[in-house]
This record gives sequence, structure tokens and C-alpha cells, in this order.
Amino acid sequence: MLVNKGATNKQPGLGGWVSPDKFSSLKEARQKLALLPEFKKDHQCCDLVELSVRTPIPVRSGEVGSLISRETGALYRGGARQSELLISMKGNEWEKYFSVTNIKKGADLK
Repeated sequence: MLVNKGATNKQPGLGGWVSPDKFSSLKEARQKLALLPEFKKDHQCCDLVELSVRTPIPVRSGEVGSLISRETGALYRGGARQSELLISMKGNEWEKYFSVTNIKKGADLK
């Protein structure tokens, strides 16, 4: 799961989307997840949080479609597998379902 830089220092509510796919760089993740700059700005993006599932979670899964950035006009092709978590991820509620396995800070993703 990609989260805003430094957010993991405060144990925030994490986002509601996950992908089992592995990415070799932030650029690759942005392309395959169609993660537009208007969704996550470069100066905020991103720490990669690897999670282990503690208990079954209802999800809606599919393939990421392509998107075009309104800010830059760039095409983000998509193609990664992605699941929407159908649970509340606010505050620390996510800890009922996940444990953090690994955190890669944004600088390590460039």
C-alpha cells in the first residue's frame, strides 16, 4: 500500500486500496496503479507499507484501468491488480485486520 511520506510515523488511517503486485520503482507503481499526481503529489508520495492479513477482509478486486492526468495530460496505463477494502480504514481500525510487515520510505522507491 502506498501512503503519503512520513505518514507511517504517526500510525495513520491507511488508504482503502491495496495491490498484491510488486513494483521496482515509484515511477512503475504510478504507471501500473494509474496513481495520478492529483491523487498523490510527488513531494508527498510515497512510503510503501507491506501488510500481513490477520483476519479475512471483504474486498472488491479487479484490474486498474488507464487514466489521463488533468494536471499534466500524461497517460497512466494501469494494468496492476488492485483491491478495494470494504472495511473502515479510519484511525487505527485497520490494525484489527492487518499487521505491518515492512515499510520502505519514499527515498528507497525512486
